[in-house]
Amino acid sequence: SSSILVTCQDSCASNLVELQQPIPFDTKSLLCSPVWPDHNFILRYTKASSDVWSFIFSFPTNIKAYAAIGYSKDGNMVGSTAIVGWMPSPGAGGMKMYSLDGKSAKDVIPDKGELYMMNASIVPASTSLDYALSKHSGQISLVIDYSKG
Repeated sequence: SSSILVTCQDSCASNLVELQQPIPFDTKSLLCSPVWPDHNFILRYTKASSDVWSFIFSFPTNIKAYAAIGYSKDGNMVGSTAIVGWMPSPGAGGMKMYSLDGKSAKDVIPDKGELYMMNASIVPASTSLDYALSKHSGQISLVIDYSKG
């Protein structure tokens, strides 16, 4: 699997080939869902093969925030893995994986989790961040839950 963090202007109508760095998987069959339309948070996803899912999660950088997407085997937050991305200024962002082992801050373990990512990088462009990654799993369900604060 692979992951990439890039910045670009984004909407479900955007053409992903305009990104400065190519996405490391085929993006032609991605479904697109504006998961938080008021703030331009977008999730693109597809089942790439019988045991691989590919995702691109985008959010605008002008809100001076971070965004996270979590993956859980059983739908619970405890025991899940999260990928967090941020860009406080152009070209100065990052992406990190966390294991959510409990309900307190001490139980959030950086650089640990059940996702396999490679080729992670940041590509500056204009106004949003994209996570692109593949997840190996026999089954998956998508539940969108977002919060602000």
